[in-house]
Amino acid sequence: MKLYLAGPMRGYSEFNFPAFNRAAKELREAGYEVWSPAERDLNEGFNPQTDQARSLKYYMRLDLPAVLDADAVAVLEGWERSTGAKLEIYVARACGMPVYTVETILDHRLIPMDC
Repeated sequence: MKLYLAGPMRGYSEFNFPAFNRAAKELREAGYEVWSPAERDLNEGFNPQTDQARSLKYYMRLDLPAVLDADAVAVLEGWERSTGAKLEIYVARACGMPVYTVETILDHRLIPMDC
């Protein structure tokens, strides 16, 4: 199963990249294919310790196609406070895709969230 990893970034130390990286690693170790926006940013040369975020429109232009390319969305804690993550979840749900918390996936309880 291919998962899109969604969660809060703005307002977090290092844009929450440590949490994204930890979750992506754990999900891969559990056998999932993972697409992470934090990894995409790092691969593009973004430095979460020194760089400034671009506009939400810039990120959604990149992230929403990745959401639609996934089988499901996995969310990190705090997703409810993230405009981007809420948009990603909205698109996934509108397209009939399941949304899970990272914890329920890792606990092998694939019960979709009631968003």
